[in-house]
Amino acid sequence: CGDVRMRATTAVVLLAGAALCADVSITSDITTDTTWFQSNTYLLNAQVRVQAGVTLTIQAGTTIKGAKQDSTGKATALIILQGGRIEAKGTASEPITFTTQETVTDTNIRGLWGGLVIAGRAPTSATNPSVEGLDNVPYGGTNAADDSGILRYVRVWHGGADVGVPG
Repeated sequence: CGDVRMRATTAVVLLAGAALCADVSITSDITTDTTWFQSNTYLLNAQVRVQAGVTLTIQAGTTIKGAKQDSTGKATALIILQGGRIEAKGTASEPITFTTQETVTDTNIRGLWGGLVIAGRAPTSATNPSVEGLDNVPYGGTNAADDSGILRYVRVWHGGADVGVPG
């Protein structure tokens, strides 16, 4: 498969009988309902935010790889903002995997990218909480029935880098 670069808001057209198999570089926020397909590997090369009112659907068996840093030196991450949704329904035989683009060794296994952040509206004991290190990413609220989506058979590996500090 070749390397395909696209913005997260670009529509994907499937041609009858054609199989997609590409590394898809994601460098901007997700502003329309979007599906990530199992046949592609998605490369997070920025802090990507799923905006309010938007759903990111990830097919079972899909792999997402975060870069250690974006072009500004911040750790990459997938951030589901309040009102945004993630529908990640993996299976036991086809889990969804979030991991790093970096080489993993026995001594280099943590903090290789930011990770997955879900900033819902469920109650919290904090006053005016926001995600540390991220600008304008509040979480919590008063809605005990808040629903930011589904994570089923999802693995998030090698994350934990500080998303707010360049370098």
